[in-house]
Amino acid sequence: MSKTKTLVWIWIVGIGVGGMLCTSVSAAQIISSITVHNSSSSGLQISSVPLAEDAPAMVDRTHEYNNVPSELVGIEYVKVANDDKTVANYALDVTLAKEAILYLFLDNRLGHGDIPGNDPDLVPELALAGMTWVLEAEFQDTGLTIGIDEAGDSDIDQWSVVYAKPVPSGTVRLWQQNDLTHASGRNMYGVAAKEMSCGKISYQGRLTDSGNPAEGPYDLQFKLFDAETDGNQIGMGTITKDDVTIRNGYFTVTLNFGDEVFTGDPLWLEIGVRPGELAYPHQYTILTPRQEITPTPYAFYARNLGGQKDSDWIITQSNMYAGVSGNVGIGTTNPGQKLSVIGPVRCSYGVDEAEHIQMGHGGHNGYINWVGDGNLDFRYDQSTLASFTPEGKFGIGTVPSEKLTVSGMIHSTTGGFKFPDGSVQTSAVSTKRTPQQIALLKWYEANQSDLAYTTGGVSPYDVAFDGTHIWVANWLYGGVSKLRVSDGSLVDTYPAGINPYKVAFDGAHMWVTDPLNNVVTKLRASNGELVETYEVVGGPGGIAFDGIHIWVANYYDGNVKKLLAYDGSVEGTFPVGDHPVDVAFDGTHIWVANSGANTVTKLRASDGSKVETYDMGGEPYAVVFDGTHIWVANSDANTVTKLRASDGSEVGTYNVGDGPNALVFDGAYIWVTNNYSDDVTKLRASDGSVVGTYAVGNSPRGIAFDGAHIWVTNENDNTVSKL
Repeated sequence: MSKTKTLVWIWIVGIGVGGMLCTSVSAAQIISSITVHNSSSSGLQISSVPLAEDAPAMVDRTHEYNNVPSELVGIEYVKVANDDKTVANYALDVTLAKEAILYLFLDNRLGHGDIPGNDPDLVPELALAGMTWVLEAEFQDTGLTIGIDEAGDSDIDQWSVVYAKPVPSGTVRLWQQNDLTHASGRNMYGVAAKEMSCGKISYQGRLTDSGNPAEGPYDLQFKLFDAETDGNQIGMGTITKDDVTIRNGYFTVTLNFGDEVFTGDPLWLEIGVRPGELAYPHQYTILTPRQEITPTPYAFYARNLGGQKDSDWIITQSNMYAGVSGNVGIGTTNPGQKLSVIGPVRCSYGVDEAEHIQMGHGGHNGYINWVGDGNLDFRYDQSTLASFTPEGKFGIGTVPSEKLTVSGMIHSTTGGFKFPDGSVQTSAVSTKRTPQQIALLKWYEANQSDLAYTTGGVSPYDVAFDGTHIWVANWLYGGVSKLRVSDGSLVDTYPAGINPYKVAFDGAHMWVTDPLNNVVTKLRASNGELVETYEVVGGPGGIAFDGIHIWVANYYDGNVKKLLAYDGSVEGTFPVGDHPVDVAFDGTHIWVANSGANTVTKLRASDGSKVETYDMGGEPYAVVFDGTHIWVANSDANTVTKLRASDGSEVGTYNVGDGPNALVFDGAYIWVTNNYSDDVTKLRASDGSVVGTYAVGNSPRGIAFDGAHIWVTNENDNTVSKL
């Protein structure tokens, strides 16, 4: 048989009345099942929600999809396991209930060795990576990219290129991911599918072989291009039709290049042919010239309204309504209500009229109304229930004049009311207030010093908050106590050295210093379990966490040690001043109070190098950072000093009580424990003015803030006060 093939004539039919090859799109599942082979996880899932911004990408990571192309929003996808990225002989069988476009999201760093993952323009080198199966399966680069956010912070850490191909219903096998240029692999490829029920064309042609009508089985290959010669291949890859029966030269095939390719631009069809009885890899003979697609298929463009799919809308005169009995979705393929919209909705009567959304029930109407004065009103019939102003004011029952204006009674069932100073009032103010109570701001519960709890230990010295509980270091009892924030009840007490002194929280663990026994103890905050005890020679006392490291001030050796919080390994020892007692972190630097040298030392947290040492005077005993300034408690001078964190310059020095030795910042105020006067001083952080002084227990030492209340340890009466 001759291998010379000539296409005598072709035409495209079946588009239009009675011949449209578009079927109605149902809400049925496209990906009916998945079967994984040689996986690291048994939990691969067909996602229960469609692909969208912030959709979870994997079953074993917190990775999310970001910057999802509009073409892919709302389609079905598989949540894969990222640990499968280096699994040998991995295979994934994807079973499709109907003809679909199958997508692969391939990490664009594949085949590029060890490079960063934040270049959206990078294209994977699949041959170098060892993933030629993607190319052999005729997946095509769509030119689309999708981002991967690893931390859930909306910052894209890596990009994937979207590959696609049309596939019939049935099972498709996908193979293992490789990257021969990068040993630890890349993000596991993603899988998604989209129904392709509109965009089919019925192609009829006549083939002659050596001048005679062809007869018998032939293999046909079809590609779509945007030019008669050369140009770019478009659509969902190459379509092959094996063993097409040709009778008297005539044949008919159904082709589906996707429902977005017919946009009105000129297109040409390239056809390859080979005798069906000749086995692969016998090459196709490419017929010339390419065949221009006649206007008929562009009915798809009109039907799709320029790329936006019609959903059986019915038009009567000037009205249009949905002819479906179920739900309608705009921006989603899975509407949960009669109308589900993803994206902004604009409604307006006209230039001079109010824009509103109206809801009616039982003869009454509710409105969300954007009125001419710029206010956003919520109305019931003609009564205004609530109103927002452009200035951010909110009114209930009235147009607001302040941040919150209420016409009527306010009822607080739980929680009470929080005031600018952080105090909370949960009951009515007593009318029997003494002048002393008013002067000390003690007429409401948040500042009553009679709220005190026992710790179960002896000589409670320091205190810290872990987000749920208060932890207290008991100096003369070898343990730390864990108290419930809500009511101060003792949860438990846990061993931590012999003489627990200072305590700090690293986000998961409590760290406790013991200067007399030269150890630092690490406890699991969730249950108090001992993680490890580390030897830190030199009298470890003050302690702080910088996000990665634990910094410990060694009182006797005049230095601070930098420990890796992960495993407690010492990363450096840095000299400061005589008798360092406390440390604080300002986001970039570590500040150390040197009580014996009357100085404060500023170290660079990255390498421990000394930036500067500043003279204080009066035995500096505690330091705290307020976001802009460093505050220092001068124990012998009965003052606190405010330094500018950027350059250490003194802003002011302010008188407090007798023997200030601990500090905490609550977001607006500096709180100071005064060890010898048995009280706490509250200073306004903006100007250092004294707001109030509050009596606590005997010999207050440590202080902490839990977001609502101040907690103070009272060393000599074994209690903790809650302000």
